[in-house]
Amino acid sequence: MFVVDGTVESLPFPDASFDIVMSGHVVGDDVQAEWQEMNRVTKPGGWIIDCAGEDDRKKPEGPAKK
Repeated sequence: MFVVDGTVESLPFPDASFDIVMSGHVVGDDVQAEWQEMNRVTKPGGWIIDCAGEDDRKKPEGPAKK
């Protein structure tokens, strides 16, 4: 497992490096670029797991209603 502190738009790994790429609180500023970069470092058939958290400032519609 590698923990990277930084931005998801430029991951310091070669293409198709990982079976699983997991993010926490990093997707939302430029969703298309962020997903493309995570997809780039994920092996074919691999998984991308996004733990979005509760960062309401990145959700234009505000917090989810319960």
